[in-house]
Amino acid sequence: MSKSWIYSWKAEEWQAKTIDLQFAREHLRYAASCQFLARRVQPGDTIFVVNIALGRVYLGGYVKVLKIVDRENAETILGVDGTSLWKASDYAIADTNELCDFRPKLLLSNDLIDTLWLVEPNRGQVNPKRAANGGVDPQTFRAIRQLVAGEERKLFESLGC
Repeated sequence: MSKSWIYSWKAEEWQAKTIDLQFAREHLRYAASCQFLARRVQPGDTIFVVNIALGRVYLGGYVKVLKIVDRENAETILGVDGTSLWKASDYAIADTNELCDFRPKLLLSNDLIDTLWLVEPNRGQVNPKRAANGGVDPQTFRAIRQLVAGEERKLFESLGC
């Protein structure tokens, strides 16, 4: 059974991709992390790419995982040299039959965020935490977090998919 994940991009990567006009018109063809294999992300899974800025969550799109590969194979599959890839050990390559445009300015509502359920290995299902100032606690979406089955539909609806 496939799983869905929320993967938080670092602010500098998000900003670089947002101002890169060519990238902003392209599909999300991959996501890179050092935790995909450790978290057991597999082909068929969906990775939703987000960024947390000032307590708000931006949804950039998703990658439907075709396969997880190393950097060298990612370069070959994507047809790029390694200098243009985010440095990581694991590359989730998108299924080209289900590509999503990068949408860096899609802000998720607080109401939607508060209804999302995440899998917490030691505690079961949990909602995203709030910081003292009322914004989303950035640690809630640190690195990669699994969504409870069915929660992905909320994110697909936000994307208009």
